[in-house]
Amino acid sequence: MLRLWKPLVVAALLLTVNGYAQSAPSKPVVSLSPAIHVREKTPVVELNPIPIVPAYPNHDRLLTSEQLRLSSRVLGNGLGRQLIDAQESIYISGTHNEQEWAIYRVMAEFSRGEHSVQAVRKIAHAQLGAHQDALTKLEVVTQQQEILLGDIALPNLSSGSIAAPLEPTSITSIGVNILGSVKGTHFIGENQTVVLNRGLLDGIERGNIFDLLDFSALQESGQPLPQRRIGQLVVMRVYPHFSLAVVTHSQDAITTDTQLRPVKSDRS
Repeated sequence: MLRLWKPLVVAALLLTVNGYAQSAPSKPVVSLSPAIHVREKTPVVELNPIPIVPAYPNHDRLLTSEQLRLSSRVLGNGLGRQLIDAQESIYISGTHNEQEWAIYRVMAEFSRGEHSVQAVRKIAHAQLGAHQDALTKLEVVTQQQEILLGDIALPNLSSGSIAAPLEPTSITSIGVNILGSVKGTHFIGENQTVVLNRGLLDGIERGNIFDLLDFSALQESGQPLPQRRIGQLVVMRVYPHFSLAVVTHSQDAITTDTQLRPVKSDRS
């Protein structure tokens, strides 16, 4: 009999607090209802068809024959060595006061009618040391390759890289062609610098972008097939009759026979 009453007693148990009977507390009931959250739609940003140009190393320049003739030359390091491959003192011709210097190597010559230029590449950075008679002593800070007697010393235009991305500009000049690479190689690849046969007096501006097109093959009927785009280049330095451009990307090898097609700017 006690077994039957025990569950009933437990079920009827009341809690007494301060003399009042209270039932055991029950869990609160929470009503849930669906809620709609409204968010503003993020606008779609259209991709610019003009590629972003990476920072371009400020290593290459074009010099006229007169500029080359008037440039100071590396005369040696005081030890009589023909090749300087360590960060040490070197002597250049003339007395100079500029603090920052760049040592350049003549790479190749390019011509266009009666105009010609020499492409030079920066191989070392130096700072002013001291004067000695008609010579100037420079302290080599960094170098990319060995310095040779006869290399050119020029006051450093600027350090680092040419800023990017560039603001693309429209181009109206026609007949723009590649004269060759600064390194003098026959085949030109991505990130290499080339010399163009047009310059400031022809309407070329820094930021002009050109598509690189392969040869136009002929069908059996003799009609040319559509040209295929194999890369792009962008103008980085402009001179009166020539320009320096860098190949931003390429799918095939580029040569002086590769054709150029101006890329139209959104501003035009």
